[in-house]
Amino acid sequence: MNRNLILFFLLLLNSALSNGQMILSLNDNWQFKYKDNWYNTIVPNSIHTDLYNYKLIPDPFFSDNEYKLQWIGQQQWEYKCNFNVDDGVLQMQVVELVFKGLDTYCEVFVNGTKVLVADNMFREWKVDCKNLLIAENNEIKIVFDATENVSKEKYIAYTAQKLPGEERVMTRKAQYHYGWDFAPRFVTCGIWQDVQLKAYDYFSLNDASLQTDSIVDDKAYITGHVNISSVVKSDFLFTLSDKTSGNKFVYTRTALDSGENYFSFNFSIPNPKLWWCNGLGEQYFYSLIFDGKDNDDRAIQSEIKCGVRTIEVVQASDTDGTSFYFKLNGKPVFMKGANYVPQDVFLNRADDSKYEELLTKVKDAGMNMLRVWGGGVYEKDIFYRLCDEKGIMVWQDFMFACGMYPYDESFLENVREEANYQVRRLNKYACIVLWCGNNESNEGWHRWGWQTDYDSLKRIEVWSGYKKLFLDILPKAVGDNSNVFYWESSPKFGRGDARHTQEGDAHNWFVWHDGEPFDNYVQKVPRFMSEYGFQSLPAIETIKTYCDEKDFSKASGSIKAHQKHARGFAVIDAYMQREYGKIPQDFAEYVKLSQQMQATGVMKGLTAHLKSQPRCMGSLIWQLNDCYPGASWSMIDYYGRKKILYDEVKKLLTDFK
Repeated sequence: MNRNLILFFLLLLNSALSNGQMILSLNDNWQFKYKDNWYNTIVPNSIHTDLYNYKLIPDPFFSDNEYKLQWIGQQQWEYKCNFNVDDGVLQMQVVELVFKGLDTYCEVFVNGTKVLVADNMFREWKVDCKNLLIAENNEIKIVFDATENVSKEKYIAYTAQKLPGEERVMTRKAQYHYGWDFAPRFVTCGIWQDVQLKAYDYFSLNDASLQTDSIVDDKAYITGHVNISSVVKSDFLFTLSDKTSGNKFVYTRTALDSGENYFSFNFSIPNPKLWWCNGLGEQYFYSLIFDGKDNDDRAIQSEIKCGVRTIEVVQASDTDGTSFYFKLNGKPVFMKGANYVPQDVFLNRADDSKYEELLTKVKDAGMNMLRVWGGGVYEKDIFYRLCDEKGIMVWQDFMFACGMYPYDESFLENVREEANYQVRRLNKYACIVLWCGNNESNEGWHRWGWQTDYDSLKRIEVWSGYKKLFLDILPKAVGDNSNVFYWESSPKFGRGDARHTQEGDAHNWFVWHDGEPFDNYVQKVPRFMSEYGFQSLPAIETIKTYCDEKDFSKASGSIKAHQKHARGFAVIDAYMQREYGKIPQDFAEYVKLSQQMQATGVMKGLTAHLKSQPRCMGSLIWQLNDCYPGASWSMIDYYGRKKILYDEVKKLLTDFK
């Protein structure tokens, strides 16, 4: 067997399974093709980083190279992998090829036979390939289509012309890859998460999670969700026991059909130790052992982590509208935190150490919530595991942002599969406290003039499509697979609607986009502020990574290429003149003053929100981090350097009582 391949017993939820189920990791021994030559790579990867690692292209982030590299997203790319499989795998009844993440349009071939056509970056793809495998020199080949071209073709062909968001809304891919006001345009492709061969004889425990329904009279009532693939129909007995004490919480039977099985069960834990968010207590987890076997004593086992906590979103009428706040374990909690975007435009560059470093800074700053913004990705498990451990609650957007999306049945079915998969996958994490349908699509439809592109009948059609997606498919996926609260769109009302300060969550872009002074934050305090912020430049050390010092000027092509907001420097200049009566001509001074001004403005908002408790019960700054080095609203730049705002937030949240 090739020494670069790793064969190990399947670890599921931190424990090996006791039957002969196995996984063969296929992250090594990959190659990509460029001009008829093959170059080595590993998974995870992306075509841009693979090309750059071999110096086949210049640094995508340096100067204005972004614009010179758009051809990469406009052509096909091929990847292949060769591997051996030992007899232990080949003799098992089921052998599946599993892709945790393919970006995005591609065909997959195993030993020359097409086995899969994928079209969604956010889904797990798996296919039975047992009959195609041999002992030595198997080949997987993946042909990635040009995502840019496919997206544009779909947009042109779609019957509802001119959907807001244009070609990016046609493709289930990270929306920020098409460019944003904080992100470059790199329409990537590649294998962005693990590749595995999964083999088993009778059962595969695919997933298991435990969620607290209620805590009454010192007893926690828990619902368990299990997904098992079975080769045969069988009567299945399973138990759930406390690893530490040995106490048995569940002892019950269920019937398994051949194929995929989803079932739930209920139990209770007396006098539970609770999971609390950062600043309120311990992040305690129970370790529970799931044991299952059929009538022939064929068995599976897994360890399941369980954080016992209740979460409630309270919306109650009062003298000033309708409240919007979270109760954790029955206690109202002010949510203090930020909006999180992917840590890199090339997702394979964000390794586990970067997650640890960033989320440690979140905890150290006294934050207790991050909103995973809907234009990025459903994050890797390491993100949610660390949020669990550090007590960082997660407001999780579905991956839709600032657009209206297709509503033909094939697109909706694709999203249905995506939503069910992601909710089930993330259901195990105590940190998940809310699922939100989209970022600003409702506001855009009602406040940004999108409807003017349509006649009255087409308006009805497009809005009906919106409702199918965000008021039917997504809330059903959440309700069927979890007990977490679903929120249709963030914000509930746009800033042009007077109700935006009276109910639901709000995004305050009067400051920055509309040019209003920082005092607006004090004058317009909502019930829950889920987005607000101000742009600044990163540290000079960071700017030096993408710009020669001779070009340190707002007028230089290198600096302008890293300012993604169309009016960015003009807005900063206007606020500098207003706040300080000057616009520094020295570039280093300008950079420092931009960060100081960002801190001054945003801190005025955060302070106002904290002081307005309990009327206002949340303040999430836009934004925590960066996906590349450039001007943005972040408080921590791409290289992990803290801006002045981070230190000011940390000081306030530490001192505020």
